[in-house]
Parts: sequence; structure tokens; C-alpha cells
Amino acid sequence: MDRHVPGTLLKHPAVPKTAKLLQAARNYPCANCNRQDGTIVAAHCNELALGRGYAHKTPDYMVAYLCHECHDAVDGRRFSLSREAKHAMWHRAYCVTVSWWFRDGLVSVA
Repeated sequence: MDRHVPGTLLKHPAVPKTAKLLQAARNYPCANCNRQDGTIVAAHCNELALGRGYAHKTPDYMVAYLCHECHDAVDGRRFSLSREAKHAMWHRAYCVTVSWWFRDGLVSVA
């Protein structure tokens, strides 16, 4: 069953938490800078149009694997990037992350 998230353009299917995707981040390099320093985490999307809202994150399949520096950059805690630059950085890293999921069999088409 789909659920509509107020203020977004998308309906997100009711999907249980996908811990496997979140936990897998530690096995990959940063999808932005390729750093492999043990700080890689699943960074959730910050865009309202993609499901982000007050006091809740986007679904767990809307994550990019980022190191602590890149994660801080896209969240605005470091480097003072423009909104467009932060979005571009996250979206590129998201595409790389999702390609790894399919390549390594973390997700598949049924």
C-alpha cells in the first residue's frame, strides 16, 4: 500500500526498514570522494520533494554512502556549499550507491 508524504511529489510504498542497505555502507568507499576511512555511513536524502520532512528522514532506500566529510558537506555542516551543489553531490553519490547495490546483489528486480 502506498502512503503519500505531505509536501512531496512522490508516494512512497510502505516498505519495512531495510537495515541491510544501511549496514552495508561500512563495506564500501565513499560514493563521492572514494575515501575508505571507516567513517562511511548511509546518508539520507535531504530534499522535501523526495520525502524528507520535519522530524523524519526519507525512506532507507534513499541513501548515499558518504564519508563523514562528504556527509557533513551535503548536510550543510561543512564547506558552505550552495543548495544546488549539495543536491548535486548527494544525487551523484546516490546513483553510484544504487549501482553498487545492483552490482553486488543487495537489491534485485523480482
